[in-house]
Amino acid sequence: HFQLMSHTPKFEAYQEFVAGSELFAVNLIASIQHLERAVELDPHFTSAQFRLAMAYTNGGRRAEAAEVLNRVEERRPVLTEFERLWLDYFLAVLEYRQRDSLALLRRIENIVPDDPIVQHLIGARAFALNRPGEVVAAISAMIENRGFNFFAQNPIAARGFLRFAISHHILGNHEEELRTARAALVVFPTHHDLLVAEARALTVLG
Repeated sequence: HFQLMSHTPKFEAYQEFVAGSELFAVNLIASIQHLERAVELDPHFTSAQFRLAMAYTNGGRRAEAAEVLNRVEERRPVLTEFERLWLDYFLAVLEYRQRDSLALLRRIENIVPDDPIVQHLIGARAFALNRPGEVVAAISAMIENRGFNFFAQNPIAARGFLRFAISHHILGNHEEELRTARAALVVFPTHHDLLVAEARALTVLG
């Protein structure tokens, strides 16, 4: 996405960003430390600021998340359209504006239609709005995406599989629910909620 950004990050900041991203779903405290360092090394590295804001949010540090996003907001005039959409999306998430956040993700998807992370996030927002059909469409697109194999091993992907299985359950697609749960368990064999999803599908199917 760097060609869509207003600023190319410093290499050392990018290294910290990658380290923080890899730990995002498994060690939030360590992830925050790396992301803070990335922002410290390069205060105009918007991707690092966005990820740090979400790490703070996930850690219950919403005031700090708002502070990070407000610093990005101060630079809005020099941001690209892509960055402004992401800024508005993260602000909507922070303010619990689910419909707005989903609408913004749809606009982001138009710019980067081959990004499985965006489709994963669309599935998450649609799930929060109780729109199982949209969840199924988004996660199906994510799985079919050419970049999905890289993302599939990430622990965050397990949540997408789980939403996919639950949405199939709500829609009465129990064969698909079972297939989804079992495919996900190949990658995440001890994931409790995916094991529950498999059991639920088996129960409905007798």
